[in-house]
Amino acid sequence: MPLYVYQCHDCKADFEKLVAQKQANGEVECPACGSHKTTRGLSAPAKSMQNSNLAQPMSGCGVGPPCGAQGCRRISPS
Repeated sequence: MPLYVYQCHDCKADFEKLVAQKQANGEVECPACGSHKTTRGLSAPAKSMQNSNLAQPMSGCGVGPPCGAQGCRRISPS
């Protein structure tokens, strides 16, 4: 199901909702006020994570000095 962006006419809230394409133009309830007076807006397509840093395994590093683990991006204080 695609993720659509909506705006409520009553409370002006912006929200996203997963909606089947055949129901996307129908009435969608605003989670803030319960109104069905909503308008679907434009949503950006999902970004591919193939070339993203997020696709790399994250280290278990927390706060503190560098741990030396592969993927640790913390630097030693100079």
